[in-house]
Amino acid sequence: MPKKDLELEKRWRIKFDEYKKSGQSVKGWCKENGIVPTTFRYWLKKFVTVK
Repeated sequence: MPKKDLELEKRWRIKFDEYKKSGQSVKGWCKENGIVPTTFRYWLKKFVTVK
């Protein structure tokens, strides 16, 4: 995997961890953090299927 992709994945993993700790819904957390929910769900799906 190219270095750029690894850095992007690392940033999304951090966001995902922050979301889990928040206890909020995906919609609420994304709105608060300025993230499009469909983009967040795309990355979430990647992490669930590729552990």
